[in-house]
Amino acid sequence: TDLAEQWLRRAAAEGRPFLLMLGHKAPHSLYIPEPKYERAFDQESIEYPRTAFLLEDKPRWFLDRLDTWHGIYGPIFGYRENWPDRSLQGAEAFARMVRAYWGTILSVDESVGRLVEYLRQRGQMDRTLIIFTSDNGLLLGEHGMVDKRTAHEPSIRIPLVIRYPGLTPPEQPRVVEQMVLTVDLAPSILDICGVDPLPRTHGRSFKKLASGQPDPDWRKSFLYWYNYEKQFPYTPNVRAVRTPQWKYVRYPHGDGGPDRHKAELYNLRDDPLELRNLIDDPWYQSKVVELEVELRRLLEAGPFLGGLAVPPAQQPRPRLFVAPPAGDRIGHRLGHPGAPERVGHGYALQERKAQQRGHVGIIHEQRVAEAVPEDDLPPTRAAARSSNRKRRPTISTPASPLAAPLARRRRVR
Repeated sequence: TDLAEQWLRRAAAEGRPFLLMLGHKAPHSLYIPEPKYERAFDQESIEYPRTAFLLEDKPRWFLDRLDTWHGIYGPIFGYRENWPDRSLQGAEAFARMVRAYWGTILSVDESVGRLVEYLRQRGQMDRTLIIFTSDNGLLLGEHGMVDKRTAHEPSIRIPLVIRYPGLTPPEQPRVVEQMVLTVDLAPSILDICGVDPLPRTHGRSFKKLASGQPDPDWRKSFLYWYNYEKQFPYTPNVRAVRTPQWKYVRYPHGDGGPDRHKAELYNLRDDPLELRNLIDDPWYQSKVVELEVELRRLLEAGPFLGGLAVPPAQQPRPRLFVAPPAGDRIGHRLGHPGAPERVGHGYALQERKAQQRGHVGIIHEQRVAEAVPEDDLPPTRAAARSSNRKRRPTISTPASPLAAPLARRRRVR
């Protein structure tokens, strides 16, 4: 931050336009807060997240990861000397790690505040585009994990706070709900500065969205891509598609054969914490088919054709279909909120009989893949996580870092 402020002073003396990019290492593990922030959160009670204990419907590798470097019972970046540790004392070590992480965020807040104050004192605030963001999210115990790499919300959602009076008045901040990616930053900066877009870029400008204008052609889905790394063998290959409401995740083994890990399906609108994996529920098999098609479209459209091959999913085979005539409501009574709201008694009887045989509506034989230790995976080309495919946030960055792991929303001022 000191060097950044010195550089700004030189740029101001020269009277030229400037572009400054400042990256803070402090929030990256290992988490070592400044001495003045070491005990800032000592009075905060921290427990393992609820999702760490709801793994029954998750892929087996979630459980395999619990006792590793990237699991809540592992060494947690040096805050636990003896591991795996599932004791109460081990839980306190986890709490110390989280408090230390929050302490590093206080330093980032202070640093950003210094630079904003510098621009304000020199009358540059209304002429400067300020973007606050990050390169990845962070798992702090969610689903029993620490670190990043997975396609789950805490891992892929990051803050994006923008201030520029030319977009929207600072006193009238706006929250943009559309999905914005890191690949959109460069096109947006050029657009806001009045520069022609670069050819063959993957992102697009979000200037219209930030200004409150509609953009009907904005993306309706995006691809998340991660390749297994031999030095971090706790996360398998990941291919996922996310829409505003749904997320579908696959774990291709890399040998062209069937996936060896169970897939995941989440209705993010009803289940933002990804508590319930719907992949085994026959009611949602048509959604699985739909998202599988979209996933393959994104894979074929993206710059990944030379990467890890993703074999087609083993699609369920239809076995029974009962067309619902008009009638009374039985959807919720059958335990399926998405069921037709009005169906006839004849349909209800057939539906109950179908349920007794393990069928519902359009019935499919469920695909269930057996997990294997990720050490057995073949190393792939050096194509680690594609950070330019990560999901942008939809919650406002909090003033206090205490809420930072929970609040990640995009705010434009």
